[in-house]
Amino acid sequence: MKIVERNIKDLIFAEYNPRRLTTEQYENLKASLLRFGFVDPIIVNTHKDRKNIIIGGHQRVKVWKDLGNKTVPCVEASLPIEKERELNIRLNKNNGEWDWNILANQFQVLTKGEHADRDFDLYDRETDAFAVTMTSASISCEHEPQAASGTRRMELLKLAHSQGIETWVSLEPVLWPIRSLHVIKATAGYVDVYKVGKLNHDVKWEAQIDWKKFAVEAVTLLNQLGKKYYIKNDLAALMVWNAIKLC
Repeated sequence: MKIVERNIKDLIFAEYNPRRLTTEQYENLKASLLRFGFVDPIIVNTHKDRKNIIIGGHQRVKVWKDLGNKTVPCVEASLPIEKERELNIRLNKNNGEWDWNILANQFQVLTKGEHADRDFDLYDRETDAFAVTMTSASISCEHEPQAASGTRRMELLKLAHSQGIETWVSLEPVLWPIRSLHVIKATAGYVDVYKVGKLNHDVKWEAQIDWKKFAVEAVTLLNQLGKKYYIKNDLAALMVWNAIKLC
């Protein structure tokens, strides 16, 4: 791991960073920095679309700058915005306090619930997303007891999309490949992204399915429909097209 010294004036505070320090926490951090110095490097993004964005260490940079310092030690990482935000939240887990006004504007709901539409008014149309897991359009109670029917989940996706909420489908477990492909065709008009997986933990059923064939058919269909998609690792590993994984 290479540590580089960067000018604070060149760094950019992430606009979404959800942590804030109380007065007491600020003073404690200040005392620590004065006593031990900046012994823990911050993390800075070097990705072409997120260059110089601070991923982790916002509060330490702020206090360090307040103390009159002009540079900080950094570890550099090249991450797209999605991974950058995930890492930011993980790093912030045990430091500072949440700024709920910022954090509340970043969430995704993945559900099988019947009444998810009751919360649609809480979604920020710019940052939030609604998603459901789908096995087929006619999910049986035997496989998913007490969950919303496939038809109801499709209704919820359509409603969310009509209200300007980003939508995606987690297509797994795949029990019947033909039915899963039908889900894509049936929902393409109101689903923005598909995340396609396979079936695990049922060796006998899994052995009956030609996963390579399903993967190729799913990717071909999604490309024909012009949809964004992600092929999950367990299925991608079986694909005959090594170049296809994420679009």
